[in-house]
Amino acid sequence: MHGARLPLALVLVLGCGPRVRPQPQDETTTSDATAGTDATGQGTTPTTGTSSVVTTGLDSSGSDTTGNPFIADPDFGGCGGGRSLYECSLWAQDCCPGEKCMPWANDGGPAWNASRCSPIDPEPGSPGDPCEVEGSPVSGLDTCELGSMCWNVDIETLQGECIALCSGDERDPQCPPGTACQIANDGYLILCLERCDPLAPDCAEGEACIPIDGDYLCLTFIGEEPGPPGDPCDDDYNCAPDGRCAPMADYPGCATPGCCTPYCDHLDGSGATLCAGLDPAMICEPVYPMGTAPEGLEHLGTCRLP
Repeated sequence: MHGARLPLALVLVLGCGPRVRPQPQDETTTSDATAGTDATGQGTTPTTGTSSVVTTGLDSSGSDTTGNPFIADPDFGGCGGGRSLYECSLWAQDCCPGEKCMPWANDGGPAWNASRCSPIDPEPGSPGDPCEVEGSPVSGLDTCELGSMCWNVDIETLQGECIALCSGDERDPQCPPGTACQIANDGYLILCLERCDPLAPDCAEGEACIPIDGDYLCLTFIGEEPGPPGDPCDDDYNCAPDGRCAPMADYPGCATPGCCTPYCDHLDGSGATLCAGLDPAMICEPVYPMGTAPEGLEHLGTCRLP
């Protein structure tokens, strides 16, 4: 599948400069997750609190006044009549049998900002399977099974790949092996994203191995390609996916607050050779303190002055 993809603009505290993901207007952290991600990857104005009923723009007769094609006529008859206007729990999956709780855009806009109960496809796909959304990437209607949603959607073909939603609860989120839970959009996106190794990335086409909250995850790459080692930077995202942003004192000849430095393997000797090639005084230092590295990233280091 080719065309414009639906990238993830996770809410992060970032500085200035080129980005892997566009910034929301008001910055916050992924754990707070108060800003929106839209269908073009642009951050949107932070959403406010959650009510028990989704605000829809229906008039007193039950007709849609917003022009949103995804808002169903109200029927408050419980499971027999559908409950698409009601908020549901993405964690508890508390919809009626044959339905699943899904993130969607309840205002006809381009950002996931609410949840809804949606019918499960008669032949649903599992995580990793191809999928299709109905009408819009943010409609909340797709062909994936319970506990998953269609992700990395091509905006033109409306096709993507099923991805697992986080299970458990927000205090103890659970994901399949090899993935990590990321929460965004005021809690309306709870995604199990693939973990990766920046020294040996195996992300899908169009994705890159990006640092997120102390982990490395496969995300759609929509930023500028990083420059060579020594280029000025404000944070790690200026240097992703090939390296990190080292403080001025850690990189020889750096004349700005930060300069990009490459990743290296501090366990097999290749890292020492790589770093010494940049400057004889540089060493390959572990990214994570001993005993704190995520599984599979124990070898990950970056070049710096000792």
